[in-house]
Amino acid sequence: MKKRLVVLVMALGMMTTAFAAMSNPGDVAHPKTDGYYLWEATPKRFDKEVYGSWKEACREYTDGNSTSTLTANIPTGVFHTYTGVLQVSIAKILSFLGLSHLLEDTWAESVQKTESLAGKAKGTWAIEFRPVYDSYKVTQARYYVLNGLRTKVDERVVTVKKYKSISFRMRKISDNNITKIRSD
Repeated sequence: MKKRLVVLVMALGMMTTAFAAMSNPGDVAHPKTDGYYLWEATPKRFDKEVYGSWKEACREYTDGNSTSTLTANIPTGVFHTYTGVLQVSIAKILSFLGLSHLLEDTWAESVQKTESLAGKAKGTWAIEFRPVYDSYKVTQARYYVLNGLRTKVDERVVTVKKYKSISFRMRKISDNNITKIRSD
């Protein structure tokens, strides 16, 4: 009986030692260490058209009988922009959206707009402009890949505003003759 008890105690001792050794993180392979993580972007999804703020390009006063025109020449810097955290390369986002300029790189855009003052009521009229963007949602998915099997573990969305054009409006800003005040 004594021998069986000693053998049993020794066996339990070995099992405890073996279990403790297996519990050591250095000795056991964890399921998330044999594979690798990968971020991928899904193709774009059009969200909506969005606009920048209106800015005045030029103004002119008419007495109500004018036949002149008001012309705005707008040399402005435009850019694509995004909100969110990029997990995939900018090159991949650019290719999805067909962009020729990098995100947040500014380039010059020059446009002109002419409006007639003929038939306009007495007052000061202005041509205003604003940038127009197409907004896209790009989903970035993080996968864990092991033995060819991909498991999605995270997902993040980036919103990209792709520059589209400049829009204009002409509006009456006063019944009086208001001279433009320079802000610079």
